[in-house]
Amino acid sequence: MNAMSWGTVENNTTGPVIDDLLFIVDDLRGYVAHHLPSHPGDIEAVLQEVRETVWRKADTYDPDLGNPSRFVFGITRNIVHRYQCRHTSTDELPDELPAPPDEDILAGLVHRFDLHRWISLVADFVGVEEWEIITDLAFESGNTQTIAARHDITPRRLRTVRDHVSHVTYTVRAALAAIDLDLPRTGSLLINCLPPAGGFREAAEHLDDSGAELAERLGIHPGSARSRIAITKRLLTIAQIVLDRQAIL
Repeated sequence: MNAMSWGTVENNTTGPVIDDLLFIVDDLRGYVAHHLPSHPGDIEAVLQEVRETVWRKADTYDPDLGNPSRFVFGITRNIVHRYQCRHTSTDELPDELPAPPDEDILAGLVHRFDLHRWISLVADFVGVEEWEIITDLAFESGNTQTIAARHDITPRRLRTVRDHVSHVTYTVRAALAAIDLDLPRTGSLLINCLPPAGGFREAAEHLDDSGAELAERLGIHPGSARSRIAITKRLLTIAQIVLDRQAIL
């Protein structure tokens, strides 16, 4: 696609850069289609809006802040979200709505409250960047190659993010469960909030050890031992924060 075909819109970015950015838009057709299943006829209109926005904002693209795929994806995601909001209305509801399932309404509300409670806490603890990566991974059904390229990270970094979010999720949910059960606040309770796999509970018993001492005790590399100690301390802090914060709500 020739960048000059975009006519009179003012843009100071060189042609090849714009061409590269616009070329990426077509690669996101599947993403747009996935998020607009009820509007297949509007996919091209959305992509066109993405192209026009990419054209207008191309001169703001900074290679030092990320690869072009991530730049274009950010624009695409925002436009898709706005489009979904604009096209959600009662006009699209069927004339006869199906009867609600025969379930305990109170139980359903409690379940939704529990989901919101732990998800919001996990999102806060892992930060915007990691939460964005993990939610994109969920939307792409675990397609690690696509997500790694989109966020300009290595597969190893992606695995680290996934493991970190998993560990934080376990810790948060375990701490919330302890509050709901009104368990006494003890050192063993904090340790039991740690994931059972990964050696964190073992490390928690020996936090005063140096990396070398823990490595010898557990038979692992000193670098791995230092990393495990750091992660364990972080997870214990998260458990303590959740227990303290939720106990007063």
